[in-house]
Amino acid sequence: MIGYDLERSEAGGPFAPVGRLSGREIAEYEDGGGELARSWRSGNKNPLQDGTPYIHRIRAVNTAGAASPWVETAGATTKVVPAKPTGLKASERRARVIGLVWAANPEKDIAEYVVAMSPFPDRNFTETARIPAGATRGLKQENLPPDLTRYYRVKAVDADGLESEWSDVVCGTTKPLPAAPAELAVEWEEDGARLQWTPPPERDIVRYRVLNKRLFGQDEISTCTSPSILIPLATLAPKKVFIVIAVDKDGLESPPSPPLEARPPR
Repeated sequence: MIGYDLERSEAGGPFAPVGRLSGREIAEYEDGGGELARSWRSGNKNPLQDGTPYIHRIRAVNTAGAASPWVETAGATTKVVPAKPTGLKASERRARVIGLVWAANPEKDIAEYVVAMSPFPDRNFTETARIPAGATRGLKQENLPPDLTRYYRVKAVDADGLESEWSDVVCGTTKPLPAAPAELAVEWEEDGARLQWTPPPERDIVRYRVLNKRLFGQDEISTCTSPSILIPLATLAPKKVFIVIAVDKDGLESPPSPPLEARPPR
């Protein structure tokens, strides 16, 4: 005897040759798909389908090329790929941060989750992180610019390297900057100038920075928590060019207001 002929049937279909196993002492073979000649020499060209039943049969071949009857068949079903991850959520309008969480896959042998990100909802995704299955199912991206939009998706990878489909895409955003204060006006009082302005629409403004704009740069004059401040007369000579910046509870600063030039009355 010089070897064995091996054939395979996929999902109840006809048997097709896998190839000839050379050598009398061979007693096992791991079928990864394709034909023997190709799989041995250049790797699997046609890997087996996941979650699919296969039946194999084998017969002996002697030196004259005569073959024995086929032995009784043996069947097995390949492993199913992991389920598509579900429950993916991304944070919205958090200052400088986007956070992700998702539900655990039902499979017990998930090795890791792959997170991909894109500025677009339907293309140009790139791998962002690989999260081990035993770790917290989430990702936190920090120190991001304000008013940023990103799209995310996740897939599961099991211990055998089988990958799930990508999850549904979700959108995450960072908090935008506050709007600039507007309509600066000044009223002169006996002991100084009362500077007032229209506050921005955001409800989490905690303070305002009042600055003097110079030809090059700017100096902070004072801070306040309401849209009005009294500037002492002694600090106004000969003139000031006021600008105001709003600061929210997360420390995000608005663009500067339009400047207002003020001169003390004579």
